[in-house]
Amino acid sequence: MSISEYNPLVDYIVLKLKCSNCGKEFTIDGLGVPSPDWSSETHCGSIETDYCEMSCDECGKQIDITLATGIYGGEVSVENAEILGLEEYYPDSEVDDDAAQQLYDATHNEIEKALDAITPLNDEVKRFLYKLLYANAITSMESYLSETLKREVLRNEDSIRRFTETYKPFSNENVCLMELFKMKEQMPSIISTILKNLMYHNLVKLKPIFKEALDIDLGAIGPLCKAVEIRHDLVHRNGKNYEGVEHNIEEHDVRDVLNLVKDLVKSVDEQLATKRIVEMMSGIEESEVKEL
Repeated sequence: MSISEYNPLVDYIVLKLKCSNCGKEFTIDGLGVPSPDWSSETHCGSIETDYCEMSCDECGKQIDITLATGIYGGEVSVENAEILGLEEYYPDSEVDDDAAQQLYDATHNEIEKALDAITPLNDEVKRFLYKLLYANAITSMESYLSETLKREVLRNEDSIRRFTETYKPFSNENVCLMELFKMKEQMPSIISTILKNLMYHNLVKLKPIFKEALDIDLGAIGPLCKAVEIRHDLVHRNGKNYEGVEHNIEEHDVRDVLNLVKDLVKSVDEQLATKRIVEMMSGIEESEVKEL
C-alpha cells in the first residue's frame, strides 16, 4: 500500500501513480476529496472517507484508492500502485473567480434597478428605501472583499505561507518545537477561521492585510471609510450620528457610494488579473528552463 497526505482544504488532487504489477506510470486527474466534519471536536471523529477503483490501462490490474479527510489533514492510500506524486488544487478556479464577481454584479444591478423602481414613490418612502440601499451597497463591498481574500489566501501553499509570515498577530505567537509540524498541518484551518472572522468593513485594518498577504493595494479608502461610518449610523443609530444629526440620504448619495465600491472592485480585479498573468508567464519560463 502506498500512502500520501493532502491538505483538508483542497478541492481536488491529482495523483501520479505507477502500477505495481507492470510498472506503467499514469496520472489520475481531478480526484475530488471528501470534506471533513468541521463541527467535530476530534480529528478521528471528523474523518470522512471516499473509495474509488480503476484498472491499469496496460495490464488491467485493479487499483483501489481510499481518501480519508479529517480536520487536521487528509490521507490517500492506494493498493496495487505506488504514488509517485500528488498535486493539490484549492477552490480557486476561474469558476470561483467568476462566481465572486457575479455575486457582486448581481447585488450592484439589483440596487440600480431598485433606485429606478422607487422613483415614483412618495418622498417619505424613498428616504427610507435610500437608507436601505446605501447600507446594502457597503454590504456588497464587504462580501466581495471577504470572498476575494479567502479565495486568494487559501489558493495554494505559497499564498498560505505569505499570509502566515505577514499577518501581524502571528508575530506574538510562541510555538513549541514539538508542536511545529502539527501547527503546520492546522494552519489552513486556523487561517480560514481568522479570515472568516475579520471585520471586512474595517478598511483601515483590511488594507495592510491585502497589501502584505496579496500585494493588492486597496487605494484611497478615505471616502469609503466615511461611507462605512454612515452605514453604521443608518443600521445601528436609526440614521443619526453621535451628535443626533440625521443623515439625509438621497438618490445621488446611493449612486455615489455604488461608484466608490465599483471602483474598488475594479481596481482589485485588475490587480488580480495582472498577478495571474505574471504567474502564468513565470510558469512558462520555468518550463522552458527545465526543457533546456
